[in-house]
Amino acid sequence: MKKLYLFLFCGLLCTANLNAQTWQIGYPNAADVTATLQDSTLTISGTGAMKNWDGGSSTPWSVLENQELGMSVRAVIIENGVTTIGTRAFSWLVALTSVTIPNSVISIGEDVFGGSAITTITIPESVRTIGTGAFAFCRRLTSIEVEANNPNFSSRDGVLFNRTQTFLIQYPAGKQGEYIIPDGVRTIGERAFFISEGLTAVTIPESVTTIEAFAFAECTALTSLTIPNSVTIIGDGVFAWCENLTSVTIGSNVSEIGWFLFAFTALQSITSLNPIPPMVLPDAFLGVDVELAALYVVSDEALALYQNAPIWQNFLNIRVLETSNVDVVNATEIQIFPNPVNHKLTITNHDWQAGDVVELFDMSGRIVETWRAASLQHGEFVIDMSSFKSGSYILRIGNRTAKVVKK
Repeated sequence: MKKLYLFLFCGLLCTANLNAQTWQIGYPNAADVTATLQDSTLTISGTGAMKNWDGGSSTPWSVLENQELGMSVRAVIIENGVTTIGTRAFSWLVALTSVTIPNSVISIGEDVFGGSAITTITIPESVRTIGTGAFAFCRRLTSIEVEANNPNFSSRDGVLFNRTQTFLIQYPAGKQGEYIIPDGVRTIGERAFFISEGLTAVTIPESVTTIEAFAFAECTALTSLTIPNSVTIIGDGVFAWCENLTSVTIGSNVSEIGWFLFAFTALQSITSLNPIPPMVLPDAFLGVDVELAALYVVSDEALALYQNAPIWQNFLNIRVLETSNVDVVNATEIQIFPNPVNHKLTITNHDWQAGDVVELFDMSGRIVETWRAASLQHGEFVIDMSSFKSGSYILRIGNRTAKVVKK
């Protein structure tokens, strides 16, 4: 009887072992790290780095490679000794809800957990680098926590930042409602809010200067937003496929608008506070009805420039904002004389500070000349217009503009 029990036990054990699958996934030595799938748990063990799955390749346990295996993985356990989680290592494990990362891991690759069903994750203090889109497409993710002693990363209200919280890396796509980006953040990272379908409103502080590519793409609940005056460059596709976005205000210092920026949104109203049309890359407004959407600008001079600027000129309904609605100082607060001018043009502005920039644009929006204010007396700055061709120009000092005619 004991022998029979022994045989039965051995048979069950052997069957269990047969159900496990193991792959060698180390880099540069494949045998240094192994992945073992037993039942619904994928265990990564060994010493050193995992390989990357890039260039279109997929892990053997991904739904893209093996649908049955990919649908079966519910937990990932990375054992101590593994140092790097490879690119796309656990992407599109649609049933994955639990991940354990040990303190030996120093690097998390790009798109690692994209498309998984994890709801919370903790970044250990050992992690030094996190690849772009590591948590993209995680629609159920509501919180990203970072251990307090991590020298490179931090979390605040479940949102992932760099240590100093000047760079917003990842907003969990499963968070719901409004979000106020903390003051002090300077950069909103690539795909930071990507597919945050429950994000109903966002406040961007004046500290932000850069919004990287696809940062808010497919945030389908957003209806309006304001890009502050502090922002200078908006990356490619930042608001693409925000299908309910109807109203946007673009700050006065935005000088470049990326490719595909507002593609396939429902924009009905665009307010641009920059009196000089920002450079617009192709397809920025792809899918937007530019014949019906209203484009508001800050002055009659700006109106002429936008009507002649590439891509902006496609809008058929360009209007000048009422003064009360514009957060820009009126051009009349600058005294310019003589105007028309033949030789010396004097600009009087009691808010001058040495080093302030004065820019001259032609009527197509092309910059002609730039000066830095210096040797100021009684708030006056003098520029020489003698060498310029006769015609109309736009003079800009900060956010203020005025039309100048050269005889």
